[in-house]
Amino acid sequence: MSQKTEEKYTLSASLIGHESDVKAITFPHPDTIASGSRDGSTRLWKFGERDAENVNIWNSSVLYHETPYINSIGWLDADDQSLVVSGDQKGSIFASLPLEGADERLEPLYYLLGHESNVCALDSKHGLIVSGSWDKTARVWEGGKLKYVLKGHSQAVWCVAILSKSLILTGSADKTIRLWKDGEFVKEFAEHTDAVRGLDIISDSMFVSCSNDASLRIWSLDSDKSLKELYGHTSFIYSVKVLPNGDIVSSGEDRSVRIWRNGEVIQVITLPCISLWSVAVNSDTGDFAVGGSDHIIRVFSKNTERFAPEAEIKKLEETVANSAIGKDQMSAINKEELSGPEDLEVNGKKEGEIKMIRAENNTVIAYQWSEGTWVKIGEVIGQGNSSSKKTYQGKEYDYVFDVDVQEGAPALKLPYNLTENPYDAARRFLEANELPANYLDQVAQFITTNSEGVDLTNQAPATSPYGSRYIPGGESTSTPTPKTTVTKTVQTKVVPVENYVTLVAFQPAPIAKAVRTFNAKQDAANQLNEIELGAIEPALSSLNSETAKELYSIASKIISTWDVPSMLPAFDILRIVIPHLSSFAPVALVQQLLSCMDANVPKHCLLAIRGLVNLFACPNPQAIGLVDNATTRSTVFGTISELLQNGVSSTPSNIAIASLALNYAVRTYGKRNNPAAASTAADLLLKQLLSFYPSFSDGESRYRLFLGVGTLLTVAGPQGRAAVVDFIKSNEIDLSEQRLKDVAADIQALVAQ
Repeated sequence: MSQKTEEKYTLSASLIGHESDVKAITFPHPDTIASGSRDGSTRLWKFGERDAENVNIWNSSVLYHETPYINSIGWLDADDQSLVVSGDQKGSIFASLPLEGADERLEPLYYLLGHESNVCALDSKHGLIVSGSWDKTARVWEGGKLKYVLKGHSQAVWCVAILSKSLILTGSADKTIRLWKDGEFVKEFAEHTDAVRGLDIISDSMFVSCSNDASLRIWSLDSDKSLKELYGHTSFIYSVKVLPNGDIVSSGEDRSVRIWRNGEVIQVITLPCISLWSVAVNSDTGDFAVGGSDHIIRVFSKNTERFAPEAEIKKLEETVANSAIGKDQMSAINKEELSGPEDLEVNGKKEGEIKMIRAENNTVIAYQWSEGTWVKIGEVIGQGNSSSKKTYQGKEYDYVFDVDVQEGAPALKLPYNLTENPYDAARRFLEANELPANYLDQVAQFITTNSEGVDLTNQAPATSPYGSRYIPGGESTSTPTPKTTVTKTVQTKVVPVENYVTLVAFQPAPIAKAVRTFNAKQDAANQLNEIELGAIEPALSSLNSETAKELYSIASKIISTWDVPSMLPAFDILRIVIPHLSSFAPVALVQQLLSCMDANVPKHCLLAIRGLVNLFACPNPQAIGLVDNATTRSTVFGTISELLQNGVSSTPSNIAIASLALNYAVRTYGKRNNPAAASTAADLLLKQLLSFYPSFSDGESRYRLFLGVGTLLTVAGPQGRAAVVDFIKSNEIDLSEQRLKDVAADIQALVAQ
């Protein structure tokens, strides 16, 4: 009896069990999925049954649990047994038996040790296990022993694929793909313009790759040039797999899974989370599973007998429709130029096309052309919409802060409503993340500080559920504890710094030339016209509020329509015009810059950092507040830390980083009229700034960084001063220049008082 099938992939099941991002999935058998997550667990999922309501039940077992994140996974079917292979953040690889009912106490069958850093890629077949790591190498293992080390990439090896017993492919953040035979380098494929994130095998002689440059490419082993380029994703593509019928499925940072046939998108599936880290295909059924940043694994099928119940499918559609579209989805939007709902009567031009509509309540709603109809995929936030609520785990909050609790670990989410007692939100956060209760005051202070400026005159003062404690910036119902802020009572020479620095040096001609070059590579519909092209160099040569406005319009057009690799000169224009802009949408501009913050793309990242530096000098106070927002700081400093850890920074980028650090310090010093808030902010910033120092080798970067440290010390509390004392004891401080000696003397005086 033949199975009923449809061309359209439809939800089959939602697998809930992981407690953090699902970074890796493998789908080796129709009834078996293995997954790895940032929650530190490797899980086995086995299909059980369809219940009375036709829900597909997948039973979950924890095969192994460790504190580092699990970032890669593979499945090896050997003659005598099958193994689940996982790679973690520390550089370890471990092989576990896929036993149902196992728990986190089960030890792996064996470990594979040798990588020096995060194992971010695994493939396993033909009796081999191949691993890729941030240590810039790939390793080939057989029978539990190391067979080859593949050296040659200049940056992290993000993806690997086994072609045969002797042929291996590796893709890297250095933008190249390498072919290896029996451990020896054979050839390089070098057309991607950004980090290569995924690989899969099409046939014995063909493969597909995906990249942070938002493209997929089809390759032949016999050719140096790609056979085909596939564009459709609007942001980084993290994962790609080949379906049994030859179609291709990909997932990435734009909330979408895309199905490709003959170079064209034939279906787009939008999901309610930004990062879709991994997609895995079952070669027997053609079903696929995708893991995302919302902790859920979703299985999709074209077989109607495996479809989820209609109510479950409808619930997913409603969740997508009610979700918010973030910065990586949409660029600058002028609501006044958008059409109303009547424009939805016009058919889309291609599968996956996005249309933004101005709704009656003045919000902006995004629709996607899918299967011959416009499907609502969410409200576009941060564009002046009436709704500014953030959704977290299905609930709406006024704020969802990012909180760093461990060096090198991703931020934890802290949801908070303005009508809540900050201590209640802090306690909920600590319990949810199993953090010590002695962090309560610190987290409550963080909430109070970072939600400041909101009129809460009708709200009762916050009080601690654990007794009378002083709330920074609020009214106390008991005698407040002494303020711990340092008042500058010593004579200093160069700190505090009270004025923001800018980075605006440029040459008009090369920028105008670069725009023309990239413009020629765009589709005709997206190209700038000759008037726009001709206006760039003269406007850059005579910057004022009017020419800056004209250039900003051109840059925004490029960012909203061009492919990602071509946007570089637009971001350069953006950072140049920021100090001259008198009228602009602050949220849109900040989002444009943050969309460019990727440690794997140093050139883009440098321009984004320079733009953020210059935003402090713009005449719009709302823009400065957005840059100083806790979420923005977390994103920015997290990316900077990753950039420095990757070892790909340069003197220009270090100067930009140090300048941004200094501006944040100046901003914090400006809060000194609220001593408690300034002290809390300074203590948090000092730790971050000090962590940058070992990566800076030039005097200018170190000088600007020390100016920031000294400025923060004038308002810091005991924790901040103690952090600086520990730093001085643990590091050799560069005092080779008189200016470094001057600022170091100020720092010494401030920590001594």
